[in-house]
Amino acid sequence: MNHCIANGTSFWHFFNSWYEISHGFDHPSKLPSLVRGFAPDHLNRLVKISLLEKEVFDEFNQPPLKERIFYFRKENIAELKSKANDEIGKTFSGVYSLQALMAYTWRSIVCCHNVDDFNQHITFKLYVGTKNRRSPPLPEGYLGNGFC
Repeated sequence: MNHCIANGTSFWHFFNSWYEISHGFDHPSKLPSLVRGFAPDHLNRLVKISLLEKEVFDEFNQPPLKERIFYFRKENIAELKSKANDEIGKTFSGVYSLQALMAYTWRSIVCCHNVDDFNQHITFKLYVGTKNRRSPPLPEGYLGNGFC
């Protein structure tokens, strides 16, 4: 299951509920919480999706790539951190691994866009899972994932 949809806790909740229902339980022992009132009003809008298969597949044109998921090995991140710390010298207390990775990613994005106009708008989004870090916390049994 993709983590954009749900984290491991939600996956196992779903999986166990499915098991209980398929084995004759009247209802799952732990009902999911589908409360969505914690998000700002502008995020609670319904998205209309066409269910006509012909419409979806006949008119689909592959758009240019806008996003990609990368995996960085621990060794690569350590190397980036070391390079960043060497570049800044002794003026700062040091660069964290996440700072080094984000700086490298940002530089790569700008480089790939061949930016020659400094007024050009380039976006870099970083989604962070917040399901277990929210205050106040999400309801017990919350089904899904939380991002910021």
